[in-house]
Amino acid sequence: MFPFIASDLKLNVSALGSITAVFVIGEGLFQIPAALMAGRFNQKKVIVLGTLGASFSTLVIAVAGSVVEFELLRFACAVATAFAYAPGYKLITKYFDPGKEGIASGLFGATALTGNIAALLVDSVLPVYIGWRATIALNGVVGLVAALSLITLPRAPYESRINKQETVLKSSPDFISGIRKILFDRRILVVCAVLTSLEVGSVIASNFMIYYLEKQLVIAPAIAGSIASLVPVLGLFASLIFGRLYDRLGNAKLLIVTAGVITAGGLAVAAIGNLFSAGLSSALVGFGNNAGYVISIAVAGMVASKERRFEVVGIAWILSVSLLGSFFAPILFSFLATDYGYPTAWAGSALVMFAMLIPALFVRFEKSE
Repeated sequence: MFPFIASDLKLNVSALGSITAVFVIGEGLFQIPAALMAGRFNQKKVIVLGTLGASFSTLVIAVAGSVVEFELLRFACAVATAFAYAPGYKLITKYFDPGKEGIASGLFGATALTGNIAALLVDSVLPVYIGWRATIALNGVVGLVAALSLITLPRAPYESRINKQETVLKSSPDFISGIRKILFDRRILVVCAVLTSLEVGSVIASNFMIYYLEKQLVIAPAIAGSIASLVPVLGLFASLIFGRLYDRLGNAKLLIVTAGVITAGGLAVAAIGNLFSAGLSSALVGFGNNAGYVISIAVAGMVASKERRFEVVGIAWILSVSLLGSFFAPILFSFLATDYGYPTAWAGSALVMFAMLIPALFVRFEKSE
């Protein structure tokens, strides 16, 4: 969609970098507040509130007249979106048997990616016929319908048991010490670093690939959208596959490092600079990023699961750190692409990713710990 917006508002790749960074910062800053709300109130209500806010913000973006207005509205949308992440995972685990955290996380990621696939394809083609403003407005309407449909979600089979555990823990006096213990657990901090690395790959591929294909490789919008859609398509399968592998193997280190290497390798492949390498890059980044995302969420939940009340806080913490930690990625990429060319931007981003994966080699994440 950005090529159409850029043409109308007279923006360049640097503007895309700042718009993306604003969204990432907004999501990152409000993960913890969203988690605390989900721990205090009904998770479904928190998710509905966040989805309604994000959808309404998207509707208003359709009338933005400048890059400043666009950025402010994107920030508001990001803040609202944060209220669907950790609370969403927390809610979906209530529909699965204990010990099935991997497949629950995988399904959560897969459903989100299904929406991303549809959005990428629609947002690449529909603006040609009805314009980008009408397309964004349509996205907002779809979001509002989705938010209202959540209200009809049936009660989870494990909700009563889990809510009882959380209520007991709310009355304990060691709230602050319990949160501190979770947030600064060595495994949680390493997962933060790994997920930040994965977020770097995701942010760059998701926000720059279509623009790169259309402006640099001169590819038609429909083809560019199809190639970029490989990120969520492969991610959908990776979420389910790695979720199942985690439940069966429990070897989180192997799975999370493998996912990181695949993602970083995907960015590096894009530096070749042709249509095939761009397609392969999208496929690898999509598969690796979402595989690692699933394992990261499951590990964070596992580490915090001894104190049920703090599970959603642990998940929100790794999401917050990874999002805020990766805000530099779009700015760095747009700088490198503008001053040194796209091959350098892809390769340089891949090197940053590889470096951030190193801590995972020295920590054990197994369920047995």
